Amino acid sequence: MSTDNQTLSNALQKIRNGTITSLNLEGNNIGDEGATALAKALNKKSRIRSLNLRNNYIGSEAATALAEALKNNKTVT
Repeated sequence: MSTDNQTLSNALQKIRNGTITSLNLEGNNIGDEGATALAKALNKKSRIRSLNLRNNYIGSEAATALAEALKNNKTVT
């Protein structure tokens, strides 16, 4: 597993556990697959308040999934 994938995997687990409130994945190249997995995690009850996804090569479908997840997630500011 690459470092970027490990970073995302660890972040997703912490989101699911509700143990993090801020997530900076800038420049981790999570791509569409990672963004979709992140959207699914954010749809659960998460405590994320801050999220940085700059420079991750996220396409329109994955971006839409993230937008929907964030729309439903009331903790992100």
